Amino acid sequence: MYFGFHLDEDGVREISPSVFGFASKKARRIFFITQFNACMDATFRLPLHICTNDNLHDVFVKKIKLLANDKSFNMCKNSKLILEYFFRGDFVGMEKFCFSKLDHPSAKLAQMIYAKEDKGLCFDARILFSNYVYDKIHKIHKDKDISYDNDVIIVSKNGKDIMGIMPCFKYINPKEKEKVSEDIRKAYEMLERRDLEKLFIAYPRNEEFTKHIIVKKSQRELAPKLTLVPYSISHRVSCRS
Repeated sequence: MYFGFHLDEDGVREISPSVFGFASKKARRIFFITQFNACMDATFRLPLHICTNDNLHDVFVKKIKLLANDKSFNMCKNSKLILEYFFRGDFVGMEKFCFSKLDHPSAKLAQMIYAKEDKGLCFDARILFSNYVYDKIHKIHKDKDISYDNDVIIVSKNGKDIMGIMPCFKYINPKEKEKVSEDIRKAYEMLERRDLEKLFIAYPRNEEFTKHIIVKKSQRELAPKLTLVPYSISHRVSCRS
């Protein structure tokens, strides 16, 4: 399951996971850029306002051109050469820079997209979402320690595990409970093993799944520890997504 875009003889082919099938093209592009930004250093992050109705490739072309004008970074020989190929539109010629060490961020971004036979920028959608959730949790809980235990993000303070967040990249309909039964089983195993106060399973928000769902082991459970969360993909930072 991949998210991003490819370049071929027919032009730009955008790839979007079925999880976001409910969203418009523009919304899917914003979802991609928002998650891409969460995985990258500030220098490479794309402002959302440049993602009007352009395809994803055009958005990255704009970013490369903006960065190319930044004189605060060193411009090594290879950086200069790859940018010359870029501005000429000679993407095939850029393949020779696949393993080149580059200094300038505009050249690095161009290398990431063009310096290979399979041109474009594509990520595993599950890893992209997981990294996005981690980035959000890290920003919200700046006073705590954030770590991974397998696929679960653990939030701790003063050596004590407080809670866990388990990102799960799948389309959830609350009426189809059987599709989350395995996730719930894994979550309870983690709750018991780490002795967590609570654990949240974070799924991408969709039009069917808009409210938190509290999971109880039994009707007698007075303080449920497990919650299913519709996680919004947004550049905003809030304590409740």
